[in-house]
Amino acid sequence: MKRNRDHRPMNDQRTQADGSRILRLTLNKRWFDLIASGQKQLEYREYKDYWKTRLLKKNTNTGFTTGTVSFDRVHFTNGYGKDRPIVVRDFLGCLIMNGKSIVPDNGEPIDPDLNYFVILLGKIRYLTGWDKYDYQA
Repeated sequence: MKRNRDHRPMNDQRTQADGSRILRLTLNKRWFDLIASGQKQLEYREYKDYWKTRLLKKNTNTGFTTGTVSFDRVHFTNGYGKDRPIVVRDFLGCLIMNGKSIVPDNGEPIDPDLNYFVILLGKIRYLTGWDKYDYQA
């Protein structure tokens, strides 16, 4: 199995055994708490090569981008440890926006001169290991 630079299997965002597609993201505690509590509905990632390979669809014949990849869920973790908190939320879509048109509602550090992937988050489906409570939809 191919592995990325972090030695994690490269299929960490691809189809799961049940057919669902999961996008896996790691956050620090501040952002994780806001997402786990439902206060944060958007997740931002800078429009860089790493995120382009994970979030953009390419036509294999032409090499042109044909939109953003669709996922079923977003799997967030707070850190990398064995007992790290986890929250799984529905994936509602992904937009590409310029920082000038983004109005962050939770104090995110958005640079107006950069472009961002904006990941739209839906219902909380699973939450465990978080200080507040455990939840499974």
